[in-house]
Amino acid sequence: FTGTWYGTTEESEAATALINYKNAQGVAEGAWIVSQHADSMGAPNACDEAGVPNVTYNVSTVAECPNTYLVGSRINWEPYFEYLIETVAAGEKPAYDWTGTLATGSAELLAYGNNISQAIKDDVAAKMAELKAGTRRVFDCSTFTVGDSTIESCLADVDDMGDYVKETEVIKTENGITYFAESVYRSAPYFDLRIDGITLLNEAM
Repeated sequence: FTGTWYGTTEESEAATALINYKNAQGVAEGAWIVSQHADSMGAPNACDEAGVPNVTYNVSTVAECPNTYLVGSRINWEPYFEYLIETVAAGEKPAYDWTGTLATGSAELLAYGNNISQAIKDDVAAKMAELKAGTRRVFDCSTFTVGDSTIESCLADVDDMGDYVKETEVIKTENGITYFAESVYRSAPYFDLRIDGITLLNEAM
């Protein structure tokens, strides 16, 4: 976490810290791949200098980092604008919270980097189809633990009134999968679980 938006220096420093991370015993456990939720060249440049693959956000860096850029994700606002226009044209009020998905085309992959095989592209396409169909979930509760326990119930602050009161159950079960339903009940994210096995650098140093 950098606490900034488009903080090129901070994002570069964060990526470098992840790449160079050593555990308490001094053993290198640095990141072998880095992704970021930021638009600047901070992390991509740091990855390129270190020769570490990078997944970008909203911008392809294939031209600047041809050897380390893998792929990027991007927001596509068109489905939301279409929803707004159609809703207003029908004399209706748009929903206060509207969340786009892969299925609505609101989240997309950018073009792949130079070194991605067709087999990998096919595998990604298959997994994306599962995500769209709801037969695969990003936060499948069987794939992680919190405090050494599988999450079976979790409240989130969905009705955001500025009071930070968690009032909505966000663990759902569909298609036999129990999962954390992130960004389903409101468009802003509310996932705040501390997944076991993830070390925050500011606590490790």
